[in-house]
Amino acid sequence: RQRKLDHCKRAWAFRYVERREKPPTVPTAVGKIVHRALELLVADGHPRDRHGMRAACAQAWAEREDAWLPDCHKATVWWPASAWLAVRNLLLAAYRSAERRIDVIANGVPLTVIHDWLAVTEARLTIGDYKSGRWPKPKYRPDKLAENKRQLVLGALALQAVGDEPPAAARVDYLGEGGPQHAEWGVTPAVLAHAADWLAAQWGDVQSMVAAHGARAVDYPASTGPLCAWCPWAAECPEGRANVLARLDLGRCQPDNPGAAAILASRNHDETF
Repeated sequence: RQRKLDHCKRAWAFRYVERREKPPTVPTAVGKIVHRALELLVADGHPRDRHGMRAACAQAWAEREDAWLPDCHKATVWWPASAWLAVRNLLLAAYRSAERRIDVIANGVPLTVIHDWLAVTEARLTIGDYKSGRWPKPKYRPDKLAENKRQLVLGALALQAVGDEPPAAARVDYLGEGGPQHAEWGVTPAVLAHAADWLAAQWGDVQSMVAAHGARAVDYPASTGPLCAWCPWAAECPEGRANVLARLDLGRCQPDNPGAAAILASRNHDETF
């Protein structure tokens, strides 16, 4: 949620003030299946080898919520899932939980987190996250890894808030193209205290923003840029719509990006009538 708020307050409002559901995409559907396969592998007793991974992927595919996803994407699921087997720390970890959701009040703020895994690795308790996508490009890597760290530290804060042992480390693993690669950070009491203060400050800012702008997303400020082409509500945002149409004219985004596709569909509908 914080990521969307940082990128564009209007997109955040569409999702969390108006409670709009995001339409499914192939990358998000594949990511959900990969996460389910890895959950099955570490929590349901499948052998941690290629045979066990194939069984977990097959079960996760059969259980998938996004039934529209065609069979040609089975290989898209297999590659990041199989990359997990190459990560020795993950393969040998003693797992305590997988895909656990926590709803808690932390430092006076309602906090919901889902951590991908919690395990003892290299003799210390670690909270972790899998990414089925590619390792971030150098230009975007510092911001992306800072976002990953914040997400994981908030997960550690949630564990502490429910009275569980807080982890001593946080780790993100990118399993897609260019992977597997990972980043890892220490989680100390000072880090958790800083996260609690940050969370309270952000919650105060959100409450003030909602009080100022109300219940309509279009009344929130918009920030335009390349991500407009990926915003499912770009067709309803005048600034976003203009940005995406200009990028399409210049060949700087693809017409099948979610935001661009929504804009082109709405324009075709308007021309029909």
